[in-house]
Formats: sequence, C-alpha cells, structure tokens
Amino acid sequence: MEAIGWVDADTFYCNAERVRFPSLRGRPLGVLGNNGACVIARSSEMKRAGITVGDPIWEAKVRCPNGVFLKRDFDWLGDVSGRMLEELRTLSPLAEYFSIDEMGFEALPIGGSYQGTAEAVRGQIRERVGVPTTTGIARTRTLAKLLCDVAKPFGAAAVLTPAEEESLLVTLPVTELCGIGKRRAAVLAGVGIGTCLEFARADRRLIRRLLTVVGEAIWYEVNGEAVLPLKEERPRHKMISRGGSLGRETADPYMIHGWMVRNLERLIEEFRFHRLKAGRISLLLCYRKGKDRHGITRGGRSSVVPPSDRFDSLYAVVSPKTCTPTGLLLHLERGISRSDLDGLITTSSGPAPGDAPMTDATLLWSIWQALLARFAWAFNRPGHRRFVEWVTGLALNVEEHTVTQSVLALDRPADWRAMERFAEYGAWDAGAVTRSLTRLVEQAPGRTWHGYHAPAVDDTKVHRSGKHVWGTCTFHEYTARCPNRAATVRAHNWVVLGALLDEPGRPAWFLPVSGRLYFRKSQLPARSGFVGPKVGFRTKCELAVELIREQARITGGRHLAVFDGGYALKSVIRPLVTPEGDSPRIEFLTRLRHDARLHAPPPTGRREGQRGPMPKWGKKLEPPRRGGRWSGPWHEGHALVYGRRRRVRWKEVVGRWRVAGHGVPIKAVVACVEGYKKRFALVTSAVELTGLQMVELFAARFRQEDGFRDLKQRLGWEQCRAWTRKPIERTSQAQWVTMSLLRLAQFRLEAAGEVGWWFRPPWNRKKDRPSVLDVERLLRRHGPEIRRLLSEWLGEGREDGSRRSCGGVGGVGGVGG
Repeated sequence: MEAIGWVDADTFYCNAERVRFPSLRGRPLGVLGNNGACVIARSSEMKRAGITVGDPIWEAKVRCPNGVFLKRDFDWLGDVSGRMLEELRTLSPLAEYFSIDEMGFEALPIGGSYQGTAEAVRGQIRERVGVPTTTGIARTRTLAKLLCDVAKPFGAAAVLTPAEEESLLVTLPVTELCGIGKRRAAVLAGVGIGTCLEFARADRRLIRRLLTVVGEAIWYEVNGEAVLPLKEERPRHKMISRGGSLGRETADPYMIHGWMVRNLERLIEEFRFHRLKAGRISLLLCYRKGKDRHGITRGGRSSVVPPSDRFDSLYAVVSPKTCTPTGLLLHLERGISRSDLDGLITTSSGPAPGDAPMTDATLLWSIWQALLARFAWAFNRPGHRRFVEWVTGLALNVEEHTVTQSVLALDRPADWRAMERFAEYGAWDAGAVTRSLTRLVEQAPGRTWHGYHAPAVDDTKVHRSGKHVWGTCTFHEYTARCPNRAATVRAHNWVVLGALLDEPGRPAWFLPVSGRLYFRKSQLPARSGFVGPKVGFRTKCELAVELIREQARITGGRHLAVFDGGYALKSVIRPLVTPEGDSPRIEFLTRLRHDARLHAPPPTGRREGQRGPMPKWGKKLEPPRRGGRWSGPWHEGHALVYGRRRRVRWKEVVGRWRVAGHGVPIKAVVACVEGYKKRFALVTSAVELTGLQMVELFAARFRQEDGFRDLKQRLGWEQCRAWTRKPIERTSQAQWVTMSLLRLAQFRLEAAGEVGWWFRPPWNRKKDRPSVLDVERLLRRHGPEIRRLLSEWLGEGREDGSRRSCGGVGGVGGVGG
C-alpha cells in the first residue's frame, strides 16, 4: 500500500444535524448529551460566542440567546457515518471505520496525483452526504491522521516525501500524535523530546524502552514506515459502559433503583446491537461524605454465569443495596460474541433459570419497538404513537386489515375514531417515513450484490370496488382466462420499489420500501376530493425513475436497478445512466428484446484516408435471438435461478445498445438455463458483472412478485376500505412498512441466536427458512403480552371516540371500516 488516506468530519455532530435540518445552516448550533444538561459539541458560530464543551445548557443559553440546542441522536449520527463509509468504499478498495467521524482508506491516485484523490474524497462526501470533511493522505496512517488534524477545517492535502513530512512535524507538539497523551508526553519531556520531529529523530531503542512496543510502532509510522495496517472490521468490544449523574444528591432508594434500571436497559440495548453477552458486570457508586467534593467511589464486581444479555439475569446481579450516591456507572466487561457463547453454554453445567434460548414476548417487543422508534421523526409525538399502534395492529390482525379490525386485534376498540382521524388528518411526512425505512433496510444482511445496492421496481394492480374510490382507473385484466372473470377491472395501479437482499445459496429477500400511484391519462383524479384541479399525468417510466433516484440519494453508494423488460425503454434507461444536474448515475439490469439493436464499441482511431466525423456506433451485432453467433466462447456454470440451483450456459458481448445511447458501454448476455426452453436475453450497464451473476440477480427480481403476494394475502393490501386520497396512500405505506419490519424483526431474531420459533409443516420437510406468515404467527402467539406492552408504552388511559388526536377535526373523513 503506497499511501493511506484519512477522513475526519468537521464538527460532525453539528453538521450531521444540518443534513437533517438544512434550516440550521449558518445558525449557532449546539449538541447536548443524552440528559440534555451540557453542551458536548458546538458549531463554529457557537464557538465564536464563547461556548465551550461542558458548559451547562442554562449558561449556554444566556451567552448565546439565538443559539439552537439539540439532544444527541446516535441513530441519526450512525446513519450519516455509515453513508460516509459507503461513499469512501466507492473510491477505495479498503476502508476502515475508526470512529463515528473518522475513517481511514487505501489511497489510489486520481487524475495522476494523490492531491486529486484527497480533493475527490472530500468533494464526493460533501456532495452526496452533505457533511464537510478534511482529508489527508500520507505514507502511514499516523501521518495521514496528523495531516488531517492540521488541515482542518474542510482541507485536502497530501504529504508523501520526506521533506514535506519534516516540514509537517517540525513545530507540532508530540501530543498531536495519535497514541501519545499527557502521561507519555511527560515521559518523553524528561529526555528532551517535545515536538513530533524530535520524536521522529530520536533513537528507536530509546523510544521502545520509554513507551514499549506501542511507542515503537508510532516511531516507525512517523518515519514513514507503515506498521499499523488498516482494518476493515472493528475489533470486538472488551467493555461497554453506561451511566451518568443523578443530577442532585439523594438518599431516595427508589430514585437510585430507577436510575440503575434505566442504565441497565441502555446497556442491554447496546449489547444486543453489538450481538454480545455479559461475562462480568461491575457497579460503581460515587458517594459524598460531608463536605468532601471529590466523593468516595465504591463498587462490586460479579461474574455472570452463564453469560447473558437478558434483563432479569443482569438485574439479579447488579440490583443495588441501600446507598446514597450522586452518580451511578454501570459497565460490562469481557463481552462474549454469540459464536463463542454457544460453545460456552453447551460445556457449562447448565444454563441458569430463564437463560435458555427462547423467543419471549419481551425480546420480541423490544425488537419491534426499536424498529418502530426509527420513524419517530416523521411524525409529531401523538402521531408516532398512532403509527406504532397501526403498524402493530396490521401485524397482529388475522381478519380484514382495515383500521377497525386492526384496533380490535389490539383489544383497543375505543381508539377506532382517533385512528381513522389520524389516517385522514394526522401529521404524516411520507418522505421521512421512506427515508427511515430505507436506512433500516440498509442495516439488513445481504444489502449489496457484487458491490451494488439492488433496488427492484415493478407495477402491480390493487383491485378496488368502484368509481367512488379516489384514484382508481380501469385496466385490462390479463389473467381473465375464464368466462366468469371480468376482462376489465377497476384498480389502483402502484409502481413499487423494494430492496433485494442477497442470501448466498438461497432465494433472495424482497423488502418493499416506497411506491407511487399511476393514473391513466383519460382518468386523472382530482388532487383532493372528487372535484377541482386534477393531478398531473406521469408515465410509469417517470415514476420508476423517480423512485430509483430517491433511493440512490438516500443511501448513496453504487446502485444497480433491476426491472422487467417493460421498463427497458429510452425514457428509463437514459435518465439513469446519463443523469442531468446533481442526480446520481445508476446502473441497470433488465431483459433484452430478442430483436434489440446492438453494436460493437465505436472505433478508437481513424482508418487511413478516412474523412468526416468519427462514427458514434461500431459495427452492428447480431440481435439477441441469434446471440449464439456472437464472437467468443460459451461459458458454463451453476446459479440459483427461481429457487433451484440450475446449470447455465451463456455467451456475453460488450458493446453499445441503441436504447442506452452511444456513450454508454453495456454487456449483453444470452443464456440457456436448465429447465427452460427459451433463452434468457439480458443487458446491463455494469459491465464488470459476469453473465452468470446477471442471470442470478435478474432471477432474484421475481422475489418481488412473492412480495406483492404477501402484501395482498398476508397484510390485506386489497382489503383497504379507504376511499379518499390520504388514507389510501397512507394505508399502502403502512403496509409496506409492516411487511419490511416483519422481515427485519426476523433478521434480528436470527442475529440474537433465536431458532426454532417458526413452523416446519410435515408436508414440507425441506422448508429451511421462515416466511412472513411465520413472523406474524410469532407475534400472534405472544399477542396478549404484546398488547399489554403496547398499552403500557401508549400510556394507562385509552382514548374514547370523543377524544381528539393528532390534530384531527370533527368527522371521520374518508376511511371506512
């Protein structure tokens, strides 16, 4: 590795909030800790006002009255940090996640120089993520990080020669080096070493004697020899801590007990996020005796046998005795990974009562609640409560999936009027719901295929009863093969986009994310109600492009849109691969017509004596129906196609396609798949994919049809009784969210080591993974407990029909039961 780069986000906490709330740009902004008591991060405008880290909020407001103060949101910060890492991986083959706002990467020259690389990395993250960063490139990670600190803010620099390195080190104090703090600096000062250059010029053996092998590694790094490699995976946590101040002196045992329980819950959330269990737990309590302001710290340490992440097991270990602390700190040591834990449990004398692996209602509800919590910012507070209630009711409902049946499934019939008002009048940011769901899906396993995010888009009809339902149009029903089935139906025609998740050796997963309603040009509905201005006409192709671009902007990284040949048109292909303005480029994979016009790449030079402009198109190739005549050999392999591993013979060619334009290289493939008489003809702009990968990924697209079936049969997409615009759109979005969350809950249960909870029917012994129905059955199995926990989360009182909710006004509006 010739050069290592380092990226450090400038005032990350503040600038991440400005990505979410653009109106905060240019205003003094401070980020508060979890308790909201003190400032932990400041924007440059707030720094100029004299606010320092650690200032109490009441003092900061006095000194900066026009400042904006927000509490830290780790979920959002993690999302922004993950998007930065994804962008970095598009520019480098190796990237390391060092911290939430710092990352290292293997630097490759762009435009012939490493300075160009630094500027490209800084510019791409700023453009696609919205966070300003500083980038430094040097021969080692220590020098790159040091250069990054010096070049702040929003700098981009490359230092790769010994002379440049010496000028960088000459004036910087040795404490600027990563790994050398005040104690080590004091040791070095005893031998006359105070600057980074003096440290680099010192004898290596002296540094090793003073600072052990850790200091010796830093010495090598400062002298340009890379001995600390980049790591793609973070090392496993050895200790996790949660705690904080009680805010005032107290001797109230209930207050102390409640604070301990709250921090234990926070600790368990972090444990389950990292998939760890506690092997040993310590409780530290800080007392004050008389006027002693420093206090006395006492604590105890106990082993957890067997290791566990269950609340009841850990609570029994750390339940506090009578004491009068002013602070409470819980920390877990020696986290044991799930894979290590399995062996440990089997070799122990036996698990403690309640620690046997099981899918209980508390674990299931904690997973479900954590997933739904990510949508809180899309609603006001009462609106989020209604949204959680609605989605949970859809998952528990075994009858018609209407609003009234959903509240009955929750045993909360008195909430029906408030729920219907919420569907019609409540505050609901549909775009924010889509962004939240997209970022949740981004955390699912198998999110990328061969380095690409793979959104799949298609349209489907949701049958409705008549003209009185907003947005319905008449369509020819292609499945009407018998005389007693109508050839023309009235329906909503949805263009839906979802994520394809790869599971090696098994069929892919499909998670719906977003959608748009399509209307026939002759049957455009009114914008609201049934009279007034009509909605604008947009083709299905325009809607598909809009959905794909929306996903690409939210997630960043490389995208490969997969769709059927019905969308393989110029109006879809060209906006994706040759975007205008700031729209991202998106590759495509689709079915190719058997008479498609293909060309070889255009010539790169002129023939002798040739005149006129250079040709844009190369020699015309045989159409796909005669793809066997393409130059090149036939290849053979095996791929998972439609649920079975099949033998595939294929031939591929790289050239140009009339639909994509002369400036876009494409790869066309014809494939003979075992069990199918007709050849597959596919085309993609991701020319680095092999023909076998193209066949397997395109076959995975048909999991979208299974997703549509589950939405209609399991979640009642065609049972909606709404007839006005907002309830229709919101009901569909709630059902997409419910289906995706059911799958995400399944993934989290599997990650938590829960097995055996789904049904293996005797007539299908080969079933090897759960379905959406299995996850619904699990929720219904624990239905009484889930309903109780939901009621506790919503509050003690239930709303009757006369109580207002979410800004609703009199009248039910357009939702029917």
